[in-house]
Amino acid sequence: MSACGSPGTLQLILATSHYLDLDGAALTGYGGPPLKLHYLEAGHGKPLLLLHGTALDSAELTYGALLPELAAERRVIALDWPGYGKSDKPAAAYTMRFYQDVLATFVNRLGLDQFGVAAFSMGGGVALGFVLEHPEHVQNLILIDSYALGGGVHIPFLPFLLLRLPGVAPLVWHLLAENETFLAFCLRHFVCGQGRSVDARMIADVQRQLELPGLYRAFTDWLGRELGAFRLTTDHRRLLKRVSTKTLLIHGGRDLVIPAWRARRAAKLMPNVEAHILPKIGHWAPREAPNEVLRVMLKFLED
Repeated sequence: MSACGSPGTLQLILATSHYLDLDGAALTGYGGPPLKLHYLEAGHGKPLLLLHGTALDSAELTYGALLPELAAERRVIALDWPGYGKSDKPAAAYTMRFYQDVLATFVNRLGLDQFGVAAFSMGGGVALGFVLEHPEHVQNLILIDSYALGGGVHIPFLPFLLLRLPGVAPLVWHLLAENETFLAFCLRHFVCGQGRSVDARMIADVQRQLELPGLYRAFTDWLGRELGAFRLTTDHRRLLKRVSTKTLLIHGGRDLVIPAWRARRAAKLMPNVEAHILPKIGHWAPREAPNEVLRVMLKFLED
């Protein structure tokens, strides 16, 4: 998900846009023709993959403010998941397994063997699944407001109820796209920790995403597979003790989507981890507090 803050536009003079065809047969739940994946790349040195979240997200929306400075230290690669941004939006089963296959195929095609990963929200759940299966490839892991740290449903009651009622989700999506007041209300009260972080630029960024054909299907298909009545489908909590990769947890203290206590609990379960809680920040820390997130990330990557 993406929503908050005023990071400025992505400095494309530092980033180049690329497309890569992935073998559709290698992707669980798809199996179709080659899938075109879009990614941004900038900088030199050790590779650092940036993985965004779900809902209205993309590589540029989550990491646009961070990419230039990260690229001064690393070779930064920020991909758009299938269904999002400038990547293809196929009629696929948008499962966590599908996204893990996308990530594994992507890094193989790029010839990456050793790299770091920074991942937000749903992307964090994908990164965790990848690290559990391929720990030898990931040198350090940064999880930002990460999904899959637990299995209970903690979405605020009203949006949770709306998502469960037949026919309501497309209506809400339409209202988000057409009504700036409604969009701003949702961002201020359900996504951001500080209402003042919602501004005209952020609203315009989100509205552009809402206009993308295929985005609604990708998000609602994933959500329908992950959101049960009481439990989430993907829950890596009991496997966290196996994640020996050096890990940084960054989490908004006012995150209503994935509560901060899950990050605190994860920090007690993981053997090689440090946690940084941002007290006044909501779910989308890279947009709401880009300078703080960047500072913590760079310090972690220096060590």
